[in-house]
Amino acid sequence: MPAQAYRERALDCYASGVDGLAFWDTNSRYPYLDEWSMTRRLGHEEALGEWAADQWPAYRKIPLHSLGGHHIDSDSPY
Repeated sequence: MPAQAYRERALDCYASGVDGLAFWDTNSRYPYLDEWSMTRRLGHEEALGEWAADQWPAYRKIPLHSLGGHHIDSDSPY
């Protein structure tokens, strides 16, 4: 389900009077960054209605080239 659909469903649930939302197996969603990023925000009922489509995706990708002084680029032998 696209991130926007998660948002719309959550807003519909809140408008219907639900007290909260529950999720399980969310660790399986992290490869799908848009969906995972939205799912982790669905508990913020008051903020859901304020997010505009141009504010999405709400995550950053930062390439990792070294860790602890060790180069981990695909071309690096070390």
